[in-house]
Amino acid sequence: IAAVSSLLLGGSFLGVVSIATLPLGLILLSRVARSLASAHRSPELQDRIVHFMGALIELSIFITLQMLIFSDVIIRAWVGPKFLSGLVVVQIAILTMPFYFVHAGLRSLVDAGAIKAYNTRNILIALAIFLAASGAVIVLARNFYFLEMLAVCGMFGLLVLSLLTWSTTKKLFDVHPDWKKILPGLALVIALGGLSFLIRKLFPGHVGVPLVVATEA
Repeated sequence: IAAVSSLLLGGSFLGVVSIATLPLGLILLSRVARSLASAHRSPELQDRIVHFMGALIELSIFITLQMLIFSDVIIRAWVGPKFLSGLVVVQIAILTMPFYFVHAGLRSLVDAGAIKAYNTRNILIALAIFLAASGAVIVLARNFYFLEMLAVCGMFGLLVLSLLTWSTTKKLFDVHPDWKKILPGLALVIALGGLSFLIRKLFPGHVGVPLVVATEA
């Protein structure tokens, strides 16, 4: 139980993302459904969806980098220092956040855009891949970084789910995000991540919740 708790703790980081995106999803579901009912608003809707998809990528990577850099501080303040022994497992779960963030942000668009249960189909495909990967780990790598490998399986399953959700959204709304417009935002996000990492290195003995809050502000 003590060993598995780090895996569960990593999953709780995804739970935080889910709670954060739930209100947004409920709003999008009604707004998109209304826009689809008005044919003349379709081009405007497509523009907003493209903008939203780019924002999801930039915001999710920003949050992931910041949480990754200060993961030990967050764990120490949240559940205590005894969980730091499972830090690697938690960090793998944090790396999963962009994939989950994309799915959580776009699933309401998919629900509003079609009667067919595309989200359910995508989830079942991702679940099957996750179970297959986990089964392979249990058989082949039971004594080789077992929890870390299971966390990687979860990341791979959510990667597949995010790609399927992204592809379904593009197909339903006939949208094509322009990566040239997304790249400047990504560059800024990575630069801010580098700045946080630099601050951490400059104040190695004073990294606590106040410094993290000040850095994020």
